Amino acid sequence: MKKIEFFASLALGILLIGCKDDPSHQTLNQEVETTWYFPHFEKVDSLNPILKPSDSLNFLDPIMDVEVQWEERNVLNPTALVKDDKVYLLYRAQDKQGTSRIGLAISEDGLHFKKETRPIFFPDEDSLKSLEWNYK
Repeated sequence: MKKIEFFASLALGILLIGCKDDPSHQTLNQEVETTWYFPHFEKVDSLNPILKPSDSLNFLDPIMDVEVQWEERNVLNPTALVKDDKVYLLYRAQDKQGTSRIGLAISEDGLHFKKETRPIFFPDEDSLKSLEWNYK
């Protein structure tokens, strides 16, 4: 038993000695902490909200086989991705029945977005049909 205690104490000592503060790690961490965000982001209240529901975007619902205005009720829960100097906004949209679909809007300046006319993710005739919220 003494041997186990000795090796446990030795391992703990080695760990504690190896945990001393290294200034080069601080610099690396500071760089990581300041590069993940948009450093020049400025909120523009005159363009608030950036996206609004639209009753002009129609989509053939594959489950009910009818044309629906897929974002007539709400647009909400957006997330933004930046790639190749464009902002891609993924957002949840609801029709009047409450069915949610994911839409995509793209912007060159991060303020003025052009919506795709069709949702990019939606309930469909597939193996998950029986689990859909609005399925009858």
